[in-house]
Amino acid sequence: MKNLCTSAWQHSLGTALLLAFVGACYHYVQADSLNVYAVNRIIADVALLLIGYSIAVGALVKWWGIGTTTIAYRREYGVLGFALALLHGVLTFALPRFSLTGLLLPENIVGFGAAVISLTLLTIMTAVSVAWIKNTIGMLWWRRTLSIGIYAYGFGLLHAVIKSVDVWSYASWHQAGLPPLSLFVCGAASAMFFVWWFARFVR
Repeated sequence: MKNLCTSAWQHSLGTALLLAFVGACYHYVQADSLNVYAVNRIIADVALLLIGYSIAVGALVKWWGIGTTTIAYRREYGVLGFALALLHGVLTFALPRFSLTGLLLPENIVGFGAAVISLTLLTIMTAVSVAWIKNTIGMLWWRRTLSIGIYAYGFGLLHAVIKSVDVWSYASWHQAGLPPLSLFVCGAASAMFFVWWFARFVR
């Protein structure tokens, strides 16, 4: 069991590093630069994809019995995704351009609110993944608590789309010959959301 747990963490960390490396390379080729703001966004992108994988695999295993050999990795992917999402939030508040006043403007409040709700729900999910908490609340409430994961992911995806949509409609990206990285990330995240929906309701 210990070797399986170690392998799961190695697998999830390796995937996260690979995604971050690909994202950094893509962004550098597209924008010819890689600053701390881009790195912070890449961290958020990787978090969204890891959590999406965890949600999608969980649905396929629970309702269709597909992917049972990788179910051991689900928790590690989800926890690592949460850690990266939390890191993204901390970095966002720490960056020089951050403005709480700007964050609370009408055009930003929905995206910010979605991020807060998503991170709050993810915190609850991560907490109940701890063994002694799971044993304390019992299997029934443990399963019910984990079921909020899709809502956490939905709000996280909403936040990502709101923060990216202006870039998608901005014509200057055509000059680089490459679309924004966020377009691919949100597309993949939406696909994983659809996998959850399909596995849950189409049986």
